[in-house]
Amino acid sequence: MKEYQDHDDDMELHTLLSQTIHDWGSIYRCIQLHPHKSRERYYRNESPLQLSLKARERSGDIKKSIGRIDVLRALVDADPSSLHSRDEEGRSCLHTACAAGRSGDILLWLINAEQCQTPPQSNLTLRTDYPGGALPLHTIAACPSFDCTAYASGTPTKHRCHPIISYPIQCKITPDILSAYASSTIIRQAHPHALWDRDCEGETALHAAASWGNVGSVLSLLTGAAVYERDGL
Repeated sequence: MKEYQDHDDDMELHTLLSQTIHDWGSIYRCIQLHPHKSRERYYRNESPLQLSLKARERSGDIKKSIGRIDVLRALVDADPSSLHSRDEEGRSCLHTACAAGRSGDILLWLINAEQCQTPPQSNLTLRTDYPGGALPLHTIAACPSFDCTAYASGTPTKHRCHPIISYPIQCKITPDILSAYASSTIIRQAHPHALWDRDCEGETALHAAASWGNVGSVLSLLTGAAVYERDGL
């Protein structure tokens, strides 16, 4: 096991989390050795939990014995309050996970971890300060998808319009679309009334998904709206 020197204590976890290529095993060991560092806050008041959620996953990391989910569990065990801490833009860890396009497994784990606290709490109804009034459902819907050539630049439409009008209809189904559909569905089902909630600019999650070309989210939101109307929720 790597020995962590005293003179590195103040920055060790932050340094590991700030690296472009993350070594989950080293991060996990650092948390075990210095659990108090899980309570620190960094740039823009981000927690170590939020930085771990933002980190990009390399394909080879999934096969390692220590992965992202192990680090997330260790951070929450060391500092349960980090599930509900917010950065200077008002984003919770669930907002961060949604904006980073995390997998459905990670999102579901976060939601369940919140519910297991005493008393149970939920970030599903929290709104960000910037962008104004965004729920997690808005955030995951606005996660850019580059499956459609019409939105290859990742730039949203300049003028607000009806989501169906602004949306490119023809595209082929890809693994990324299926993944976005699954992740959006988890958030939508956990807080179905958010389908109709608008942010400070008057936009729903469907507006965000259509503007950013997030095909999977659009399909999930339309499906949710149909089920909502059918069941009279």
